[in-house]
Amino acid sequence: MKKLLLLITILFTTIVFSQKEITKVANYVTDNGNFLTTQEENEINSWISQYEKKTSIQIGIVTLKDLEGEDISDYSVRTFNNLGIGKRGANNGILFVFSMNDRKSWITTGSVIEEFLTVEICVDILREEAKPHFKEGNYSLGMLSSLNHIKSIFGEGNIETTKQNLINIAKQKEEWLKQRQAKIDRDNEIKYQKAKDVAIDILGILVVLAVIGYFIRL
Repeated sequence: MKKLLLLITILFTTIVFSQKEITKVANYVTDNGNFLTTQEENEINSWISQYEKKTSIQIGIVTLKDLEGEDISDYSVRTFNNLGIGKRGANNGILFVFSMNDRKSWITTGSVIEEFLTVEICVDILREEAKPHFKEGNYSLGMLSSLNHIKSIFGEGNIETTKQNLINIAKQKEEWLKQRQAKIDRDNEIKYQKAKDVAIDILGILVVLAVIGYFIRL
């Protein structure tokens, strides 16, 4: 009886595991989470296909019902590696993962893309482009909006044009970081000055109270 229960447990775990794990896909979009209609899925597949032809950047989208407690970034990285997304030797792949029940999403990138499409930028894309449409139940528009944001970053020309775009982005990012740090420094300086002024005011009040107390005792 114990052996039978163990066998059933193993079979059940295997079935669940196989439903979540993806090692082979038929197209750019694998909609196991039923986010899209057939027409929407075809539209997104076409978009990605055309973009890959122009830039060589390979993009995949995987949706699932539930992560079953697994961290989405871990699942995304493993699936990215299992599928081998990106051109061989180019490391220019991008994978979107969306989980329906967990309401979570993640973007994993190849090493070449990662230099310019950082985790912070990926989080911003999902928050600004996907999330607002997802809240309204328009998953297709959220995905397309995210894809178009990717296109705005990398362009849609040949690989040389794409490289130049990446260089420009790096310069823009460096300048943005400088401006952000300058703003943080200014804000900290203002906070310090305000705290200093408050401390001086409090000290002045304490001095006045001490003087008043002294004369009262006389």
